[in-house]
Amino acid sequence: MRHVSLSLLALALMGCPKNGAVNAGDVAPPAPEPLEARPFNVPQTQEFTLSNGIPVVLLENHEVPLFSIQLVLGVGSYLDPEGQEGLASATFDMLNEGAGEMDAAEISRKLRLMGSSVGAGAGLDGSAISASGVVRNLEATLDIWSTVVRAPSFPAEDWEIMQRRKVANIEASRKDPNSVASRVLYRLFYGDAYAGRSSSVESVSAIDTAGMRAFYDGYVGPAQATILVGGALTKEDVLPALEKAVGDWKVDVEEGELTVSVPAIESATMYFIDEPGAAQSVIQTAQTVGTRTDDDYFPFAMASRALGGSFVARVNMNLREDKGYTYGARCSAGYRHGPGMWSCSTSVRTDATGPSLVEIKKEIDEALDARPLTEDEIGAAKSSVTNSYPRQFETTGSLLGQQVTIQRYGLNPDWVASYVPNVRGVTADAANAAFQNRITPDNTIWLVVGDKETIFDDVVALGLPVVELDREGNPLE
Repeated sequence: MRHVSLSLLALALMGCPKNGAVNAGDVAPPAPEPLEARPFNVPQTQEFTLSNGIPVVLLENHEVPLFSIQLVLGVGSYLDPEGQEGLASATFDMLNEGAGEMDAAEISRKLRLMGSSVGAGAGLDGSAISASGVVRNLEATLDIWSTVVRAPSFPAEDWEIMQRRKVANIEASRKDPNSVASRVLYRLFYGDAYAGRSSSVESVSAIDTAGMRAFYDGYVGPAQATILVGGALTKEDVLPALEKAVGDWKVDVEEGELTVSVPAIESATMYFIDEPGAAQSVIQTAQTVGTRTDDDYFPFAMASRALGGSFVARVNMNLREDKGYTYGARCSAGYRHGPGMWSCSTSVRTDATGPSLVEIKKEIDEALDARPLTEDEIGAAKSSVTNSYPRQFETTGSLLGQQVTIQRYGLNPDWVASYVPNVRGVTADAANAAFQNRITPDNTIWLVVGDKETIFDDVVALGLPVVELDREGNPLE
C-alpha cells in the first residue's frame, strides 16, 4: 500500500518543479466548464377508476419485475379525539397485527414466503395501506392486503404490547432536547390544534382497541381512498387484480373535517426551556410564510436555500465553518395544510448559545436589507436543486410519494414536470423580493432549550421578551 501511494504521488508531481513548488510565472489551468444538465423526463401517469368509484393512478416502471401499491386516505391524526392523541397512528400501526382469520404471525409468514410486504401507517394529514413484492405474486399479495384493508381485527393482546412500546418511546423523547424543542415549536406555532397537538403518555394510555375499531369503521372506506400503483405492471395487469381485491368494497364512512387556523404571531418572542447540565443548546426559530401555490413560492424557496438550506449556505458557513459553534445549522420552509412554517434550527455548544442567537438574527436581518442574496448564491441554490431533483424519482416509492403530495395538498397536476423549469426561472431579484415579502423578523418565534444556569443571561441579552416553558410547552409561573 505504501508503494502504491508513493507511486501515485510521483505521478501527481511529474513535470512539476522539485518539492512541488510553483514558479511565479506558472499559470494554473482554467477550471473546466460544468456539463450541461441532463434532460429530466417525468414519468407519465395513467388514471382509471374501479367499479366502486376508487380512483387509481398508475406509474409504469418495467426496469425490475416489482410492484408497489398504496391505498391512500385523507385520514390522519388531525382527527384524533381530544385526550386520545395518537389514536390514528395506533389504529393503522395495528392493521398488520391481525386481519380476518389471520394473526400477526400468519400474516408475516405468508408474506415472507412470497418475498412480499404489507404495511400501514398514519401521519398528521393522511394515511396509507401499502403492498409490495414481485409481480408474479401480485394477486396472492393483494389477497392479504385486501384482508388487512377490509377486515382488521385489532387483537387486544397485541395492542397491550404495542402500547407499552409507544409509551416507552414517548417517555424517551421527553428526555431528548431536540425532540422537546421540535414538539414545543409546533405547539407554539399551531396552538393546541392540528399539528400543535402531540401524543402523550396519558393520551396513548387512554387508547383501547374498541376505540380503534370505532375510528377505523367511522373514517376508512372507498369514498375516502385513492390507489397509487407503480412498477412493472400495465393497466391490463392491475385493473382485474384490484377489482378482485377491493372492487366490491362498499361501506359508508364519515368525511373527516380539517380546519387549520394558525395563531397570529403578534411580536418576536423568546421562549426558553431549562435543560439542566446540557452540554449543548437547541435553537429553533419559526414564522409564518405563504403556501406552495403562491406565485412567489419558487423564488422564496431559492432564497431560503441560499440563506440556510445547504452546507454552503450563509447560516451554516457562519456558525459551523467560520465560528465553529455547531456541526450544522439549517433553515427551510415546511408546508402542510394552511400557511407554511419557515424555521431555522441548530444545536450549538452551550457557551456559544448567545453568540449563535446573535449570528442567526444577523444573517436574517442582513439578507433582508444590507446584504441581499447574490446572483452567485441564488445560482448555486438553483444548481443544487435542479441537479438533485431527479434523484427523488429513482424508486417507485418516491414517484408515488410525489403523487400523494399533489393530491393531498391540491397542487397542480403538472407540479413534478414544471418543478425544474420553475426553479431555473428564478432570478436573484425575484428571490430577494420574495424573501423580503415573506420574512418578518418582528413576527418570529424563538425557542432555546438549554442549561438555564449557564446561558440564560445570554438569551435575555438578545433583547426579546422571554417566556419560560416546561417540557410540554406550558408557561411556567
